Amino acid sequence: GSFLESTKVIVLVHGFDSLPQADVHDSPSSSSSSSSSSSSSSRKTPHKSSSSRSPYFYSYYCMFSTGVEVMATPLAPGLLEFLAPAVPCAGVVSFSIVCKENASKAVVQHTGSFPFFYTPSCDSPAVRVNLSQLPGGLTLSPEVAVARFRHSVQHLDLSHSALSHVHFLSGWTHLRALVLDNNHLQDANCLAALPNLTHLSLKNNNISDLQGFVTGLSALCPRVAHLTLLGNQACPSPYPPHHRYNYRIYVLSMLKMLASLDEQQVTEEEARHAACTAEEAWNPY
Repeated sequence: GSFLESTKVIVLVHGFDSLPQADVHDSPSSSSSSSSSSSSSSRKTPHKSSSSRSPYFYSYYCMFSTGVEVMATPLAPGLLEFLAPAVPCAGVVSFSIVCKENASKAVVQHTGSFPFFYTPSCDSPAVRVNLSQLPGGLTLSPEVAVARFRHSVQHLDLSHSALSHVHFLSGWTHLRALVLDNNHLQDANCLAALPNLTHLSLKNNNISDLQGFVTGLSALCPRVAHLTLLGNQACPSPYPPHHRYNYRIYVLSMLKMLASLDEQQVTEEEARHAACTAEEAWNPY
C-alpha cells in the first residue's frame, strides 16, 4: 500500500545543556517549516554533566512511539529540525527528543512525550484512534485528539475509546463512515449532526431505547445507508427469528435509506414490507 509522505518538523527545545539556547524574550515558543511544530522541555538522565562539553560531542534524535528513530539537526539556538518518517496510515503517535553522547551513544538528556498527528491523504482518507490507549502515555481530550483530522478524514474509527458522546464531531461535513464500537453511548443524543454520513457502526454500546434512537438518528444522520447495532440491548439478537424480523422491518420503516442493517443486506421483501408499515411504537412481540 501507499505510505503517507514524510514531514519536515522544527521544534524549540528548552533546557538541553549541549544545545545553545534561544533568547526566550526575542524568540517565539515554536517554529515550523512545513506542517508541524512543537515546543519541548528536557529531562536529564543520570550521566556526567554536558554543560562543559562542546556541542560536537553530541547528536540529537527524535524517538517515535512506532519504534522509529530519526536524527534531528540543530538549526539555530534552541531549534532542531527532523524529518518525520513516512507511515502507512493516518493517526496519532507520540515522539520525544533525546540527546546522545556520540562516543558512547548514551542518552544524556531527553524531553517528555508529545503528540504527532499524521493526517490522511487523498488516496486513503481514513483514521483510527483509540482515545483510551494513546501511545507514549499521552492524555488528550477527544476534541484535541481528532481536531487535526476534521477537514481531511472521511472514515473515522474511534472504537474502544470510552466515549459517552461524540458531540465534538459536529460540523464534520466530510465524514462518510464512523465506527464507534465498544464505547458507552446510550442514545441518539450522544451523537452529532452528520448530514453526509452513510456508514455508522455502534456495536457493543448501551443503546436500549430503539424507537428513541432511530427517531433521533433519522434527524441527525438522514443519509445513513449502513447501520450496525449488534451487541446493544436495542438489537434483539437473542430473540426468536420473527422478533428479529419485526425489529428489522421497524428500523427500515424509520430509516428508509438503509441498504444494510447489522451487517446484513436489506432484502427486497424487507424493503416492501417496511414501505407498507406505518411508523408506530416498537414492540418486539
